[in-house]
Amino acid sequence: MARRMIIMCAILAMPFCTVNAQNAAKNWLFGRGARVDFNTTVPTTTAVTTTINTIEGSSAISDSSGNLLFYTDGITVWDKSNNQMPNGFGLKGSPSSTHSALIVPCSCNKYFIFTTSAAEPTNNYSDGLQYSVVDMSANSNLGDVITKNVQLLAKASEKVAGVSDGAGGFWLVGHKMLTNQFFSYHIAAGDDCKLNAQSAIISSVGAVFSGGTADFGQGQMKFSPDGTMIADAGLNYQTSPASFVELFQFNKSTGVVSNLGISTARDTSTEGFYGVEFSPDSKHLYATTMVTNNFIYRYDNVATNKLSAISRTTIHSFGNSQYSVAALQLAPDGKIYVARKNFASLYVLSAPNTANGGWSTIPFNLAPGSLSMLGLPTVVAGEFSCGPTPDVCCDKMRVSPYPNPPLNQDYRTFEIFNFKQPTSAICSIDVDMQPAPPTTFWQGGQAFQNLNGTSGGPLSAVNFVYASLPPAYRRIPTLSPNMMSALSNPITSPAVKFNLGFDNTQAYNGVTNLTINHCDGTKCVLQYAPWIVNPATPGGGSLPWSIDIRELSAELSEITLTYQAGGRQNSSPQSAGARWLGLRLLSDSAEVYSIDGPGAGDEQGKKLRLSSSSKAADAALFEFSGLLSLKNLEQNGKTITLLLKRKGGERIDPKQLRLTLYDENANPIMTGSAR
Repeated sequence: MARRMIIMCAILAMPFCTVNAQNAAKNWLFGRGARVDFNTTVPTTTAVTTTINTIEGSSAISDSSGNLLFYTDGITVWDKSNNQMPNGFGLKGSPSSTHSALIVPCSCNKYFIFTTSAAEPTNNYSDGLQYSVVDMSANSNLGDVITKNVQLLAKASEKVAGVSDGAGGFWLVGHKMLTNQFFSYHIAAGDDCKLNAQSAIISSVGAVFSGGTADFGQGQMKFSPDGTMIADAGLNYQTSPASFVELFQFNKSTGVVSNLGISTARDTSTEGFYGVEFSPDSKHLYATTMVTNNFIYRYDNVATNKLSAISRTTIHSFGNSQYSVAALQLAPDGKIYVARKNFASLYVLSAPNTANGGWSTIPFNLAPGSLSMLGLPTVVAGEFSCGPTPDVCCDKMRVSPYPNPPLNQDYRTFEIFNFKQPTSAICSIDVDMQPAPPTTFWQGGQAFQNLNGTSGGPLSAVNFVYASLPPAYRRIPTLSPNMMSALSNPITSPAVKFNLGFDNTQAYNGVTNLTINHCDGTKCVLQYAPWIVNPATPGGGSLPWSIDIRELSAELSEITLTYQAGGRQNSSPQSAGARWLGLRLLSDSAEVYSIDGPGAGDEQGKKLRLSSSSKAADAALFEFSGLLSLKNLEQNGKTITLLLKRKGGERIDPKQLRLTLYDENANPIMTGSAR
């Protein structure tokens, strides 16, 4: 979200990068050495009998092109070459846990592995829900486990599920034993791969996980693909109390699990529910039983009809032998696969949106030497969004009114930093402005390629491509209606810098969405939504600085101040110029450091150079080495840079910044804040 203070502050855009979620699940590794590759039209099977050997849970993650990165059974972590990662041992999952492991992206090239322990007496859910972290930039890009076995929830069930929040992050949900409490943990885009156990959103709803063998803690838990519902199976090995399937509503904004209506939607059975999975359209729910009888059931239009024994239909019966079928998992090919214990094949529901699910008794054969067991890989539901993409950071955007030639000083300038280089160039950038800018402002647009990835050139022109005469919009139904496309030539450099080519873009306060189209087919959608507050200056008028705040890490931000106001503002008649800049961060203390700006070696640059600071607990005062004249046009475009480090590691909120300019007599010229 961009911020413009008094001082037209601040311009950091939040990324919303969409990548095909299913590519992250293109490789499955499970059971006794079984591997299925969904990158081919007909999935390819191979055997990896020297590595994975698990009765139930596992998880694997692939990059945005569908290439395997690593996989785990919740105890050991293997890289794409089937070698154990450094430190990739001793995780707190279990071969007999339903969801022993779930891999979720958490930062650039880093991934959470969530693990759950088992119900069996030797475990008795004792290790609960824990997480470890894999850094794929380590060990020559083969990965290393850099954090291991951090407990989030003691005495957690074997159930864990993840879903995209639709805004760049994820929700991770577990369930505490002996309670009816769901624990939701939010993984924000760009976080540093740390979760706090106390940060959970707790929802008390549904059955208490207590009673019968295993206390209902076994059995799958799944999100619907659209992220609006969550279902779980409570397994019981006794005829009474009965096992169950429950269905709930899920709020992707808050993480709250709630009933669908006034009461819990539940179906019970003495047959032993275990597997659950939603159809691709999120309308239907499938379930398996595996104890006294072995069935595949289907519940139709679940958001409306809820669940009950009356509403379910039988897809297939396997008789009363135990463990004929178990886990269900929706695959990237849109089919639901069904685990078969000790079989060299899986069953398949080839058309889950249709009435009988596309059921066929013809199995899907695994590679010789490998076997299906009770489990299938646990994957995140929904569309993976930016912040972390499966293999790299999303592109980053900085928006600043850089007035340096050849860019007109009234143009808002966009800088796109390509975090996918050198693997993928930018082929084009689609621009959607809502509402459309006034046609009278349109001047045709220019784009400039930044060859060295910095804000200081050299620059060379790159063409905009218009579908018609300005204000040209291209109709792209899959995106937004008001579109134009920039950059007709692939951009192979680390960054590109351009303006949108109409006068006075500083006054445009609509929302601008930029879809960065990479040549490898992936996309990153970045959103810029500015807002402006008026300056509070003695005598009226304004002092338009641009203040660009760029987050470098969770606790460290870079603040770049660009002076661009020469001759256009009113100021106090007693003031001849600015000598001091005061910066303060409210609430908590911070450390502020100054860095010489570009061009500090010449006299004009020195006029905007900070030479010293006096730090208080939550403030810093900087002195300009030369008087900043409020009417000196030569100072337009000069910049200074500060680093703001917040103590305690908390993220810096730009709304907490307070900036003040003082004249040579220490009188305040202007002060202001974002609100």
